[in-house]
Amino acid sequence: MLHDLAKRFWEIKNQEGFGSALQSARSFILYKLVPQRPRTHSLVRWIYIRNRTQSDAAKNKLVYVDPSKITRETLSKMGTQLAEHGLVYMGRWDKATSDFHDRYKVRSLRRHFKEGVPWTETVYYNRIISTVREHEWRGCRSEEDFLQFLKRFDDLYTKIQNKGYKTQTELMEDDPQQTKRLNNDAERPGLNEIGVNIGRNGELLWHYGGQHRLCIAQLLELDEVPVQVYIRHHKWQNIRDQVRKTNSIEDLSQEAKKHLDHPDLIDVHPT
Repeated sequence: MLHDLAKRFWEIKNQEGFGSALQSARSFILYKLVPQRPRTHSLVRWIYIRNRTQSDAAKNKLVYVDPSKITRETLSKMGTQLAEHGLVYMGRWDKATSDFHDRYKVRSLRRHFKEGVPWTETVYYNRIISTVREHEWRGCRSEEDFLQFLKRFDDLYTKIQNKGYKTQTELMEDDPQQTKRLNNDAERPGLNEIGVNIGRNGELLWHYGGQHRLCIAQLLELDEVPVQVYIRHHKWQNIRDQVRKTNSIEDLSQEAKKHLDHPDLIDVHPT
């Protein structure tokens, strides 16, 4: 493992610089090494994720947001609890975040589309290709298969640029077979939009689903994209409940009034 880690570190350093290599090493430790220590993993979850309840919002509710506002992500080392639609948790999970743009796939997409770097010179390619050659990865059994896989993102970029961003429902209407085949992040296409969690102050935090689509939307500077919410922080849900139940904006707390233009409150905004 240490040999592979050192090799990967130098590959990233040569391609993207020393800073990116350090960030990649940090991510590897956080995401790969820490979860291998059960006591630490359980303790982190106990401290950061507590008191599960249900949100009033429908699981498949679409929230239209400015993709440029999503710059942080919640850490996956806390298990799958933060990837269940429509739940509410207390705790400090919304403070355990990292930079979305530090993800190696996101860095690779940005280099490919912004700087014209070939896929074969990205960390995405170099990190996965050995697995493809030795075993298999997402149905790819050869370098040609993997390059075809990456070409999908060239096609997606062009399609969104020329025809706009479509929801999973719209894609199902256009081509149900392909949409189902490409549905890798959720149990059914209707829940396969870009995934976010919402922090205590309304922060939009990427989580689990649609990182390629989100990155492309940011690169194309789209005004808005549909997302679906996995987890809302308990304090944010309290604000949502307050707005949902009031008969008058004047009766809201000052904290709730500050967030009335938040996209997650549009469906409960008092008329």
